[in-house]
Amino acid sequence: MQIIKTYTQELINKAKEYLTKEYRLEALNLSDFQAINFYLIDKAISKEENLFIESFDKELPALSQFPAVLSVAISLFFKNFCDDATTFESGAVLQHPSGERFVFIKYDGKDYILKNRNGTKYINKKQLRKYAVVDAELINRIPRARLTQYRKLYDLIFDIKNIPSQFKYKSAIIMSKNEFESELRTQDYIDIDIRKAIPMRWIARSGRENWNHIPLEPMIYCVPDYDTLQTYVLNKGIDIETLVVIGKNKYKDKVSTKLRLALRNEDIPNCIILGSEGFNDEQNQFLKWKWTFPEFEYLEDKAPGEIKAINIEDAVFQEKIDALMTYLSTLEKENSMSLLNVKRLRRFLYALVLAKPNDSRNLSQVEFVQHLIKKVASETIEQDFYDLELDDTVAQAQLRLHIDAIFKNFNNNKLKYLERLKFINYLIVPKRLVENWKDEFKGKHHKILSLKEFKELHKNINGSKKVYVLSLYNNGKYYDEVLDFAINSPHRFHFLSYPEEAKVIKTYIDKYDNSLITEYQSKDRKKLTALDFKVKLKEVIENKSLEDIMDGFYTRNDRSEQTYDYESHKQVNYRINFQGSTESLVYDGSKTVLIKKNGKWIKSKTYNVLAGDTVRVYNNLSKERLFSIASQEDSNGRFQEVEKMSRLWKESLSRYFTNRIEKDRHYDKDRLLSSLKAKGSKITNVVTISKWLNKEDKERFPHSDNELRAMKMLFEDEALNRSFVELLKVKRFYRGLMISLGRDLSDDVMDYIVSDGKNTGKMLSKFQTEEIQAFVRSAAPIRTIESKAITEDEESN
Repeated sequence: MQIIKTYTQELINKAKEYLTKEYRLEALNLSDFQAINFYLIDKAISKEENLFIESFDKELPALSQFPAVLSVAISLFFKNFCDDATTFESGAVLQHPSGERFVFIKYDGKDYILKNRNGTKYINKKQLRKYAVVDAELINRIPRARLTQYRKLYDLIFDIKNIPSQFKYKSAIIMSKNEFESELRTQDYIDIDIRKAIPMRWIARSGRENWNHIPLEPMIYCVPDYDTLQTYVLNKGIDIETLVVIGKNKYKDKVSTKLRLALRNEDIPNCIILGSEGFNDEQNQFLKWKWTFPEFEYLEDKAPGEIKAINIEDAVFQEKIDALMTYLSTLEKENSMSLLNVKRLRRFLYALVLAKPNDSRNLSQVEFVQHLIKKVASETIEQDFYDLELDDTVAQAQLRLHIDAIFKNFNNNKLKYLERLKFINYLIVPKRLVENWKDEFKGKHHKILSLKEFKELHKNINGSKKVYVLSLYNNGKYYDEVLDFAINSPHRFHFLSYPEEAKVIKTYIDKYDNSLITEYQSKDRKKLTALDFKVKLKEVIENKSLEDIMDGFYTRNDRSEQTYDYESHKQVNYRINFQGSTESLVYDGSKTVLIKKNGKWIKSKTYNVLAGDTVRVYNNLSKERLFSIASQEDSNGRFQEVEKMSRLWKESLSRYFTNRIEKDRHYDKDRLLSSLKAKGSKITNVVTISKWLNKEDKERFPHSDNELRAMKMLFEDEALNRSFVELLKVKRFYRGLMISLGRDLSDDVMDYIVSDGKNTGKMLSKFQTEEIQAFVRSAAPIRTIESKAITEDEESN
């Protein structure tokens, strides 16, 4: 919007007009953006206001520590200069600009009498003003610690010769010492040694003091946290005029409460916070200024970024998705239930793109997603119908028909669009598919990478590049976080979008534009700048049909990543046969594997492997050890519940089997399997029954809730019935955690192999060196895939 540029230019003019009244701004190499921050900080200090300046980017250099400290030092010095509290008392040590020190004796009514080893001096008041009261001892030589840089800094800024050396107004800054010192080494704002120019003192958590580079009492106390400030500054009776807090980790959670309480009790008159995340200010103690990317873009003369939805049409594919949504809505209405979790699964459909038209390795991903959607949808409907005591047979059959119709009509139109492009700078694909796309995509491009990889390098890319993204979804972040990143970058993002995705993007952009208008029109901005921003808010119609794929965007409630990424806690297993072996093994489809390509091991997923691939797959030889590691972190007894509920269903199964044998000596495990299948069990192998009946087996729960429901219906066991709801709850907690830990360990083992033992991840570090080497030798042998198929059987131990 042009009006944003006009508003921002008015802001520059306002800030510079204000600052140049008192300061020689040309002495500082400040950008327009930094000048406005200086202006805001200076106004807050002079008017004793609480101010929170929020950045849209935690790495924004203009809101880093050095510019903020410099702004505070200059503003505070000016306040002390205007209200100079320097007093010359008998016994005080004074230092001449030459470095020579004297003891102040007295004022005899005519002259000021000073004395040192060289004798006595008699000076007048004008001459006295050249001396500084120093926080140092009288010594018999010219000291190294002079005030040259101190005088030079303030002479440059204010064009004054006589400067205060005692300070009525003091400040404290909560900051990171290492980051500040690092910034000092590279700062190019002013050609002065700042450590010898600003009277500041660092106080460590131990109370040890540092930065004694200038022999004056501190004007600024720098500390690592609020507790250090309280102990070594406030509790010692040192009055602080302004507290400055830099960095989100310095003001979050309990610290925020302490800050607000200190302000309310007037222990600290006013506070300025600079950070990249908002904080709880229910009592509105702070004026708030939230920087926006369009302002920064204009101020720093950066190329404007762009978000664009590339409309991908596929009428039949969309028609089948809509048919499923209509059927689910009918089920909701007829049975008074909510199936939002099932409806939002269509995000996986919008993210499906094969890297080449035929024989793509990504076809395994399609099979995986199809099964995953069926699994989650089936389990959800099964549970909801079970709770309502309804038969779900017809609903399940219709559900499968609708899902199969969607995949039958998947035409891969997003790939067809990419193939028509002459050149692609950057193509962002799901992290797990990066290697597939690099291997299979034939379109001309510079780089294929994941969103995470692009975020790590995008600031080092020169100029504004065109970036194509396969979908809003399946990028490891919520869609609005993806768009937040895109809209606050200088690059031109083109999202391949089916109609619903395009609607989501438009809604996001309208909401984003309104958030800018709301910020520019805020009463706090008006109070700080007296500038108006006269633009009407856009009308945003809340589209209820998009609610389930927008993750509560209208309310922005706290959200769990697991709610979004079913793959992180839902397991689709594959039975894999290897060449030269009669034994088949069952693996989690999302388990990390290594596939050998061109002589190198490439990380991938089980669902991506094909017959003929040479692979290394980590076997879960250490589930019990994983459970042991997790239980060591247990602080609320959750794992005791796991053990209790695990015993409950196994004992119930064992009782039933024993009772049946007592009544019928021909009753065996095969007949037990048949009995369970008659009640809805999906298991196919009697080996699973044997494992469940084995007291020594370490598998704590069945793979699916469905197996426990089948047992409940078959056994009519009082103990099982009484605790069944809690059993399902504990089982889901355990399965989700163990899947996550197992995948983490698998990832670590694979990284260890790929890096030739150089990388030992967080999970792998829990094990001894000999255990790690055993994993690599025994648990990840080199083998060749013969066949692969989805199965409902348990993962191999």
